[in-house]
Amino acid sequence: MENMEAKQEKWENLSISNDFLFGKVMQDAELCKGLLQRILPELEA
Repeated sequence: MENMEAKQEKWENLSISNDFLFGKVMQDAELCKGLLQRILPELEA
């Protein structure tokens, strides 16, 4: 069984390219908007 430190380290190494994390961000309107503004700064909300 993994200890908490190992799980924390794995979580911290996730990026937006992870399907689970991307899906969670897209489900939250505020997070989704913030991500899109960072990816496409030339677009205004």
